[in-house]
Amino acid sequence: MVRGMRTILVADENPGDRALLTWLLRARGYDVIACADGREALASALERRPDVALLETVLPYRSGFEVLSAMRRHRRLRRTAVFLATSLAHAAGGDEDAWRARTNADGVLFKPYGIDDLVARFEARA
Repeated sequence: MVRGMRTILVADENPGDRALLTWLLRARGYDVIACADGREALASALERRPDVALLETVLPYRSGFEVLSAMRRHRRLRRTAVFLATSLAHAAGGDEDAWRARTNADGVLFKPYGIDDLVARFEARA
């Protein structure tokens, strides 16, 4: 774990993926806020102010794109690094730079991705 970066918000509607990510990140020493939908993710982000957020693009109630946009507008969340996780990239083109430019995300992870890649990206952003 990188000094200063402790809290990661994970928003994924799939309970198995969410539980696995939570377990893997906690095993590496991070505090994890696990959310099942976009509405819960935004409320949790505003309340807890995570260092990093990982948002699945397809979420109930509010998409990851909508949550990202709302987070960028909130002064309290300006320092939160936001990464999108998606399997849509293969259908829409897997160019990370283009996705980041279109979405204003700090990074995009194309599924399937490995936990080591995920943590390396988080730590590089810290």
